[in-house]
Amino acid sequence: MEEFINGALLAWGLTLLLLPVLLFAVLGIGCPTEVSSVPCSISDVSSRLIGAIALSLAGAVASVPAFFLFVLPAHALNRTWERSAHPAVHITVNAVLGLAVGATGSFGALFALGIVGLSALAVPVVLSSAVAATIAFPLAWRFTAARALNADRGMAAPCAWRFPRSAS
Repeated sequence: MEEFINGALLAWGLTLLLLPVLLFAVLGIGCPTEVSSVPCSISDVSSRLIGAIALSLAGAVASVPAFFLFVLPAHALNRTWERSAHPAVHITVNAVLGLAVGATGSFGALFALGIVGLSALAVPVVLSSAVAATIAFPLAWRFTAARALNADRGMAAPCAWRFPRSAS
């Protein structure tokens, strides 16, 4: 279970890291005429950046209940497929799971905030969240699976950083 929680937290973190980048890109594509506070000019980079960061921060807060809502069904789904030896199956299952969690979670957050009716804002947010989670979930599975397989083989996962050895 610890392995799954680590993977779920990694998927959540990767999704939140990808979200502002994707929102920044998507906000430049369309011009939401229904929401005057949302920037729509491709040349207005600073406004798009601020809008993407603000929406991402709101998404981060709204993703906390979504994480707890989806963690048990995600665990059950991954347990169902854990005996499959083909990595492509796991990557596909986790990509579809990420798509479902990203789209449903962001739509639920927008619904709770009363923003769903504003389709010009809802579509980029749901699309960005779904794509971010679709990318993040398989990456998190791959990283977590590699660490678990290395641990099963008795190989310690190398640390990303090391303290310099003393000269003495």
